[in-house]
Amino acid sequence: AGSSVGAGHFVRQDEQPLMDLLDSDVGSGAVFVLNHHNQNHFRDAVELLAAGYQVILEKPYALSAPEIAILREYIRQQPCRLALATYYLSEKLWPFCNLITGMAAGISINDLCSRLGRPMAVFVDLLEGQGLAGRLEHRAAQFADLRTGCGMILDLGVHAISSLLCLPPAEGATRSYRVGSVQAAVCTAFDAFITMHHSVPPHHIPETYAELHMEASDGVIARVRIGKYVFANMNKRSLTIIADKGVLYYDIASSVSWIIDSQGEAQA
Repeated sequence: AGSSVGAGHFVRQDEQPLMDLLDSDVGSGAVFVLNHHNQNHFRDAVELLAAGYQVILEKPYALSAPEIAILREYIRQQPCRLALATYYLSEKLWPFCNLITGMAAGISINDLCSRLGRPMAVFVDLLEGQGLAGRLEHRAAQFADLRTGCGMILDLGVHAISSLLCLPPAEGATRSYRVGSVQAAVCTAFDAFITMHHSVPPHHIPETYAELHMEASDGVIARVRIGKYVFANMNKRSLTIIADKGVLYYDIASSVSWIIDSQGEAQA
């Protein structure tokens, strides 16, 4: 069994099933799993769901398409049992959500749509290079091997793609996205660090940059760029909507939006 560090607090051993630490009276209380190992997220969630718990699951939700299919089936059959969380939607993007749903002060969704027109393309950038946020050495043990669910696609990708969920589709329609091409690269500094300090084969060192090209079911083109070590002294976290009448730019870091159209430029 795992070791106890206080009443109701346990430290699990490697590969130990989570239910070994929980009481037989399952499903009757709250369980917080503080987990730095990406490969455990899916396994722990399924174990708790099978035991009768309701689960809020943080990213990465799964490491493979079959695992995602299992989670989708749980949500389809019991939608109130499993929630896939992303703090970007709740903490970083709420001003943007308010803007495009017409809840921002002084702006209606009809006014916004009439100024911008029909969306044609969406660009999301989560690119970091300043301070610890833009580097990975301090997370090396948990971010050194693709086989344990590491890499920018699983680390920042869910935040970038969740930004696309904020975009309202045409009235009466739904929007889904299909991934076209994926390009990835590894920063030479990170590659050298992992090679020197961790016994990870070169072909298993995770990507530090990725670019995803997608197409929405309604024809909107989306490009997502995510990465660390990208800039020397700056970060870029933004969402840009290019429509047939104008452009909406949202700075995720400062929660400030600009609209550029035939009327000029205005802060929203």
